[in-house]
Amino acid sequence: MRTFFCLAFAAAISAISFADEVKKEKEKEAFTEIDLKDVKLGEAEGKGEPVKIASDEELTKAVGEEAAKAVAKSVDFKKQYLVFFQWAGSGQDKLTASSETADKKTTVTFTKKLGRTKDLRQHAKLFAINKDAEYKFGK
Repeated sequence: MRTFFCLAFAAAISAISFADEVKKEKEKEAFTEIDLKDVKLGEAEGKGEPVKIASDEELTKAVGEEAAKAVAKSVDFKKQYLVFFQWAGSGQDKLTASSETADKKTTVTFTKKLGRTKDLRQHAKLFAINKDAEYKFGK
């Protein structure tokens, strides 16, 4: 009898764990960061406000023609839109993204952590987000 309860308990824990894994994978798919390492961008203007990009024309306007050609391979504008951040700040500045699904609605939350060093660096981050997901800023 004890063996039966132990096996039932282990099966329940496994099912819960599997459901959590599936949920995390689905949330992870809500956005992807596009690598800009080898993409030539201009100097940052403004205060790092995000630019929502929903077409090839908007992409070219935001990052330039050469960079747009490199980035266009990584996005499908029928299924996704882009959110582009570009700013100048401390070399330790960090921008992170996370997603959460509640009531069948997915929200991607961006959080910016300012660095403490006084070295001025150019930063750029580009995220592809599923069209059915929203984005916002966390604290």
